Amino acid sequence: MMSDLPRRTTLSPAELSELVDFLDDYTTDILGALSMGIGSLASVLTPSAVTWPHAFPEIDRSTAEEMVPELRSLRKSVYHAGHAALDLPDDLVRAAEVGRQVLEKLHGVPVTLSGEERRRVPNVTQQGGPRSTDNSVVGGTHRNLIQAGSIAGGVHVHPTVGDDIGDMEDPIVVGVEIHPRAWHADLIVDADPPRPMAPSGSVYVVTLQARTARAVILHRARSVIVSRRQPRRACYRAHIRGPLEPRKFSVDLDAGQPELRPEGVDFPLTISSVDPEQLWIEPAVGAEEVGWRLEIDWTCLEHHGTAVIDYGGDPFETYPPEVLFTEGGRPSRLRTGCSLIQHEPDCPALHLPQDVKPFVYGPVAPHRAHG
Repeated sequence: MMSDLPRRTTLSPAELSELVDFLDDYTTDILGALSMGIGSLASVLTPSAVTWPHAFPEIDRSTAEEMVPELRSLRKSVYHAGHAALDLPDDLVRAAEVGRQVLEKLHGVPVTLSGEERRRVPNVTQQGGPRSTDNSVVGGTHRNLIQAGSIAGGVHVHPTVGDDIGDMEDPIVVGVEIHPRAWHADLIVDADPPRPMAPSGSVYVVTLQARTARAVILHRARSVIVSRRQPRRACYRAHIRGPLEPRKFSVDLDAGQPELRPEGVDFPLTISSVDPEQLWIEPAVGAEEVGWRLEIDWTCLEHHGTAVIDYGGDPFETYPPEVLFTEGGRPSRLRTGCSLIQHEPDCPALHLPQDVKPFVYGPVAPHRAHG
């Protein structure tokens, strides 16, 4: 995108708002058509803020696929510009101009906005055929519009697929994977029944996507403490694993009101069916076992709610592995006497249910984020 865009425009405030709203719907439809087949790449009637052309020609799919990063960037910029219009009118102007550049590049035609001198589509000589024709429609209200010099065969107009109201009332699809980080170990707690537990420092990779092509605004995220208790005896068996990429959020679960600390981009964020986000959350505990959930506040058009993310309906559980060692680095009374080769007879790992794996790393069973 251009870095120095003009901050002046010939559009009225109403026309500017209309164009930005059009660009929001337009980029949503194109990205949806490319990734999920729910939109259309066919000819699109332009808004009244665009005086030329009267309809954008059908998009070449390969060209559109090459421009996906630009379309995603435009979609986010016009959405945020539209919601900040009263406070940051210059953002509307810049978003509209970026949108014009993307439209011209994507459709291969110049775009003239209201109040500007008209820039006509240049005639193009077709190999073995007639020259292209300029078309225009004057007056009246026009919906489905097709411009052509000549047409051979049938003409089909496909409506855009709309969003289901239920998807906007409960829009978030969530996926969670738990990865080791500092400890790289299987840790089985002597509970009733025994069960594996993620050690402090494990990374929770939370992938958020929307069921709707409309933008869902994620306002904030927070960890919610469900339980605290003194650490129980545990079997700890270290492994050698590959490194992970740096995390994006960390949270101290020992705090009275744990807050997610960003290590880069912070909330608010936007997601849609074609534009997901991924959060890397590293919770830390130092003295207690902590049960917790993640809550994310969201809005989608006039709908709003809170997505509750956990371990398939149960809270996440985090164990403080430091308690398994003394200050001198020796095993503490909480650590079993198991070696890398075998478990001691009363080790909780030997009493795990047959259908329970001795580790918690990997994807969590998929489920709806409940509100």
